[in-house]
Amino acid sequence: MDFCLANNATKKPEWAQIFIKIFTLHGQLETTMKEGSSKTKGKGKKKDAADETMAPTGMKSNAEISSLSLHNLSHLISSLFVEPDDDDEQEASNLLKSIGSLHLWALESALRKCRLLRITGEVEGLSIESLMKYSSTLGRALLLCCSKKRSGGERESNIYCTAFECLYELIQTMCFHHPTKTLRFLAATEGVEMIPLNSSLETRVNKTLERFQKFLDHMLSGPENENVVSRAVMPIIGTLTVLSDQLDPASKKHQQLVE
Repeated sequence: MDFCLANNATKKPEWAQIFIKIFTLHGQLETTMKEGSSKTKGKGKKKDAADETMAPTGMKSNAEISSLSLHNLSHLISSLFVEPDDDDEQEASNLLKSIGSLHLWALESALRKCRLLRITGEVEGLSIESLMKYSSTLGRALLLCCSKKRSGGERESNIYCTAFECLYELIQTMCFHHPTKTLRFLAATEGVEMIPLNSSLETRVNKTLERFQKFLDHMLSGPENENVVSRAVMPIIGTLTVLSDQLDPASKKHQQLVE
């Protein structure tokens, strides 16, 4: 799948179709493996210590085998949630969007990658510039996902909550590991590519705080079901907390948040 995305599956319809076929086959294989595992569970003789010692080590999980690079993940998720301008890109995007299970799978893959980023501050040996570029593309798509209207079905609710979790991990990554890049990242999530010379981190943080405060108000106002609220509130509050720490403690906005 990574190979297909590297060949512009998010822009070229023919590669998007190949990607979808591989993704579908991957899902079928995963289902078959789970069914086979459940049928054989508890059957057969118990392995002794020698068997365990001889068992192969370093085996990769299904999630690891199908893991995408940050570069390709950012473009895939962007294709799913950001409207393209080019006709070919639009066709490829529509093909990918038509696969309902792909959205959640892509976001869950991104969440694993973002958690690693939050812990280490780096991934795949990428330069800071490349890391910023791909993280910004991903952050923009995630914020749009969190902001769009949805039907409220279980899958869409899971997508919605996972997007908040990914954003929280990315914002922590920037604030803790790359503080000098936080302004640029937050601006990129809002679709601002060229930052005005007089822009300050505090001004940008305040704008992002206002957006996440609205997300929190929405959660607490009652329209969302209990499962969504219980899952999404934590990363939203976490984001508010991390961003407020970037402000001067004496600032009016910081004091409002503390209160």
